[in-house]
Amino acid sequence: MILALVGFAAGDMAAATSDHTNRFELDPETARLLYDVSDALTFETALPLAAPMVLAASLIAFRSRILPRWLGWFGLVVAAGCIVGFLGVPMALFLIWIVAVAIVLLREAVPAAQA
Repeated sequence: MILALVGFAAGDMAAATSDHTNRFELDPETARLLYDVSDALTFETALPLAAPMVLAASLIAFRSRILPRWLGWFGLVVAAGCIVGFLGVPMALFLIWIVAVAIVLLREAVPAAQA
């Protein structure tokens, strides 16, 4: 996830800098370089590295029944999609999976805290 955050930061770096000062002039080659670094870190590097984490959480969902089975199956689809992350769509699936896991874990934590 850190690689993805660095990639998104690299992609927004030129826009944020030009927004803060009037003296900033962006060379087209530098803009191309920042875009390529951003794309490589987010989709080509970070997502395939996230696939084992999603796969491990899915296997835990199947084996321990701590997480719902639907989340395990959805995780398998997301893990497979993360391997081909350069297509762009798996990033959205990965973010939806993160939100779904967070909601499930928060819902499970509330009854345990009340008991």
